[in-house]
Amino acid sequence: MIMNKVLYLMVLILVFLTKPTLAGFYENKSEGWYWYDDPIIEEELESKNEHSIQPKTTEPPKIQSEQDIQKESPPPMSVVWIRENLEKYRDQAIDNPTAENVAAFQLIQRTMLDKASRFRIAASQYALANPMLDESLRRPSNPFGAKGIDKQVRENKKLLLSQLANKIGIIFFYRSDCHFCAQEVRIIKLLKQHYGFNTMAISIDGLPLPGNPFPNYKVDRGHAKKLEVDRVPALFLFKKGEAAVPISFGLILEDQIIERTIYVAKERGWIDDASSKSIDRVNNEVLIEANLLREDANIDFNDTNALVDYLSDYMKSRANR
Repeated sequence: MIMNKVLYLMVLILVFLTKPTLAGFYENKSEGWYWYDDPIIEEELESKNEHSIQPKTTEPPKIQSEQDIQKESPPPMSVVWIRENLEKYRDQAIDNPTAENVAAFQLIQRTMLDKASRFRIAASQYALANPMLDESLRRPSNPFGAKGIDKQVRENKKLLLSQLANKIGIIFFYRSDCHFCAQEVRIIKLLKQHYGFNTMAISIDGLPLPGNPFPNYKVDRGHAKKLEVDRVPALFLFKKGEAAVPISFGLILEDQIIERTIYVAKERGWIDDASSKSIDRVNNEVLIEANLLREDANIDFNDTNALVDYLSDYMKSRANR
């Protein structure tokens, strides 16, 4: 009897000890007998979930103070301020022309005009004390000096064109029934009379002009096509050994021919620099060039006095070359 009680007690103990294991199996039966939980992976997943749940924090926008805004804005009634606001006040006065709006625009505009006037006076006074900035050295502002320059230029130009006439000639393409071609003849004759330019006349249609002003004219034999002459009268400059250069297609006056001839002569190197400068009505000597800042220059452009000294010295060195 006692033995039976002992056995019964042992059975109860075994059942009690094995119950959690069996319950775990039946509750997680999909995992099977060989399922193994990795505690490290579970900890990582939990850690990621915790980080993903945390909301993102953004810094609130920085609000500028009134002092910062005032530092960025130009001073009222300065040139920069007027340039930024004048049109606004003008448009406001046009859209709503009350006494206040019109007065605001006109007074701001008057302020700008007065600033410009003071600047003009100061600039003129500074130029008087600095000859390199005096425009009268480039071209006299008084009639007496200007007329003297113009007279000298005319004489130099006549001499230069006479010298060019010994080096280059004119090709004149025409058609016998062209009215403008007949008019151009008179201009060409003046160039011969004034400077000595010789002209080679070439007839597109093989016939002479009325009155036969060029008895030794030549018949076109492909010259017009080669030089792409598609309208007449046409004038070309030619120099022995060089390609002909067009200067006009259509009727052109003597002064225009002269100016274009001089331009082509400069470009082709038919006249030297000294001769070219002798026919300029304005002294175009450049004192400030694009590469004025030397590589070895050590200058603070925010220092006005240093900038003035540097530019003044540079201009003096250019003028004394």
